[in-house]
Amino acid sequence: MEFLIKAGAFDSLGDSGPNAKPVRELRGYYLANMEKCIEWAQKIAEEKEAGQTSLFGGDEGAAAFGSQQGPTMAEALVITEKEQLSWERELLGVYVSGSPLDRYVERAKVAGAIPVFELAEKAPKSNNTIAVVVSDLREVRVKRGRMAGENMGILRLEDASGSVELISFPEHYKEFQSLFKSGSPLLVTAELDFEEDKPKLMCGKVTVQGRISVEDLSLVEEKHPHTVTISVDVDRVEGKFSVESLYVEMANILRKHRGKTPVSMSILKSGVFDTKLELGPDYHVQWGTNLKAELEQIIALPGALQIEARH
Repeated sequence: MEFLIKAGAFDSLGDSGPNAKPVRELRGYYLANMEKCIEWAQKIAEEKEAGQTSLFGGDEGAAAFGSQQGPTMAEALVITEKEQLSWERELLGVYVSGSPLDRYVERAKVAGAIPVFELAEKAPKSNNTIAVVVSDLREVRVKRGRMAGENMGILRLEDASGSVELISFPEHYKEFQSLFKSGSPLLVTAELDFEEDKPKLMCGKVTVQGRISVEDLSLVEEKHPHTVTISVDVDRVEGKFSVESLYVEMANILRKHRGKTPVSMSILKSGVFDTKLELGPDYHVQWGTNLKAELEQIIALPGALQIEARH
């Protein structure tokens, strides 16, 4: 009975209309009174069975039992959104009422997080940030090397767009294992690798480019980055897209989103040059998801153009 309540099997029994209780309150009400109602029903059943052979048998007996007052109901238990969603995931394998990430969508975007499915388009060894929940966690004990005997973690992370495996090496896992096990939505920054063309995140360091590798997304401040970096790999662009046209389109988009956040550019041509530029005030921007999306849409070549917001 308890599991059925937690999974939402009795949600439809609540009042409908403007006075309907929210789902969490309804489930809390059922849980608070479940045992009391079961005891009351059992008592009525026992008395009814005993009454079948008493002086109050037949229709009169039924009327007498039907008139008995029900149990005094307690106030609803207070259930958090995190508890509600974790019950659904644990009992049904899916979230029914929403996702733990739903309320943090904008915060994740401002923090520079990308959807998991976009990892497949990023360059190997690049650092990427995603907003996810942990759907599976396995602890593995290291058998050889200087870390022998210590635990590492193999995790499955997911958002609404897909899932990805993350390998948390001992030093990293020791630092963040409590967060991994917390059930909280996470902001994860890690190095990207590929195995049989499938993306995989590798975590060996506590910080990645000055940023904490794993954070509780609910505690991440909604703040704007102190700089935005645009990296252009000329080798991937040349012959497929006009480099000059790329620069012109980028300039137009940056001016369109003018703000106070400085923008720097990193332009790389393997073996020839690796140039870094600090763009002037005319190209400072107001960071947001629309800006990032517009820049990424200029050229759909994996690894050719990367945009990173640094907080």
